[in-house]
Amino acid sequence: MAVAALAHTVLSDRLAVVARNWAAAQHELVTLAAELADSAEWILAGSPTPAHHLAAIADVEPCTAREWLRVGTRVRGLPTIASRFADRALSYSKVRALVAVATPANEAELVAIATDTPAGDLRAAIAHWMHRSCDPGQLQAHQRRQRSVRWRSEPDAMVTFTLPCRPRWPRCSSPCSPPW
Repeated sequence: MAVAALAHTVLSDRLAVVARNWAAAQHELVTLAAELADSAEWILAGSPTPAHHLAAIADVEPCTAREWLRVGTRVRGLPTIASRFADRALSYSKVRALVAVATPANEAELVAIATDTPAGDLRAAIAHWMHRSCDPGQLQAHQRRQRSVRWRSEPDAMVTFTLPCRPRWPRCSSPCSPPW
């Protein structure tokens, strides 16, 4: 039993080190990705978009590269989130969720929510925050902007569609609290 516990501790410690290094690399990656998008380097390489050039460099799918570019570009205009990401107080997963709705006016409040919320629960916490704090018209406009249809081909040739739509439930009239 003691050997198993020791092995678990050793693995956990190693994972913690790798995760810290990965967090530093993710910050640098999205920062450099945004710089690449602003440069002419991808054009000179003959790529149709910065995402295609980044995807070729990193050997990832263009959709992954587009997400890195989106996060890197959006975080530039959000100094509080950028600072907390740079000092590793916010993970890439949290930053990715935050930049979808953050503005310079609300980012401090969103960072406070993200600090106390696990990454896996952050999108739900942001949704609850939006329903509590946004004007109904603003919320409706945000939801309207998010509507889209996307599709991708799967490796087995199946096509998968993504269709974000407004929620069916009504806006809460009283302060809603997260279910956890």
